[in-house]
Amino acid sequence: MDKTTGISARIAQEQDDLLATIQLVHENERLLGHLFDSLCDRLLAGLFVQLRHDHVEGRLTDAGLAHELLELTAQCKAAGLAPPL
Repeated sequence: MDKTTGISARIAQEQDDLLATIQLVHENERLLGHLFDSLCDRLLAGLFVQLRHDHVEGRLTDAGLAHELLELTAQCKAAGLAPPL
């Protein structure tokens, strides 16, 4: 198992844990908001790790990785998930 595969597995487990916890606390809006923020963070982390993995495996060139990272970052900013620079 390479490093990115291990990280991806950990992120997937964290996503599963968050989804299960969200079901248990669905009536607590404040906690629910925090859990959804954490879930968004984990989903984004998974996307970035997948891009890195694709680059390491040769499925993305350096230019392709840069392009994908810029696109994902722009989308995150547009959705309010990342602060503007």
